[in-house]
Amino acid sequence: MPQSWRVRYAIDARDTIDFVNEDWDAFALHNAGASIVRSRILGRSIWDFMDDAPTEEFYRMLFDRVRDGRSNIQFGFRCDSDTERRFLRMEIACANERRIDFSVTPIAVETRPSSKLFSDCADRSDQLVSVCSWCKRVRCSDGSWREIEQAMPLIQPFRGNEVPSITHGMCADCLAIELRVLNENSGNDDRLIAFGEFDVPALVELRSVDGDRPNP
Repeated sequence: MPQSWRVRYAIDARDTIDFVNEDWDAFALHNAGASIVRSRILGRSIWDFMDDAPTEEFYRMLFDRVRDGRSNIQFGFRCDSDTERRFLRMEIACANERRIDFSVTPIAVETRPSSKLFSDCADRSDQLVSVCSWCKRVRCSDGSWREIEQAMPLIQPFRGNEVPSITHGMCADCLAIELRVLNENSGNDDRLIAFGEFDVPALVELRSVDGDRPNP
């Protein structure tokens, strides 16, 4: 996700998507997301695009908060590809007539070996694997949530060339962090931005979105 990309979209008072900027389409097409380009999502409810109850419940609390005028909200999350960990910041603010504006800004990217589990082109079986919607860690058979590299040996072996289908949820760590964000957010406080096992100070060790890497 290039540094120049800043994805923006908005919903009206009925939670219908009524604005998407050009960077939305650029990001979607860059990630094999032709089914969610602007022409296919405008006029649809934002809830059509949330497939797990914890995430939906949390967003409903966020929307209530910003619409009540208590404050804008910002928080960190990840949107990984099969070859990258992507660390992003979401900012949510209430506009006129209870509309809500969303802005997504890249923070850092970490390259990793390709993972078939996160590939857009992989053939999927009916086996299900849960991935946290926020930190992108994978739920293992022992109940723990781990980065994909540590999780793979603990996931039931793939069947032939097929990989498991992904279902989303929210790990206990992210639920606690995001509830703290909801209750304590006070503007531009990066201490409240968290990404599973990664925190903001750790991001300086990653390749930044403009391609620079700090010296050891």
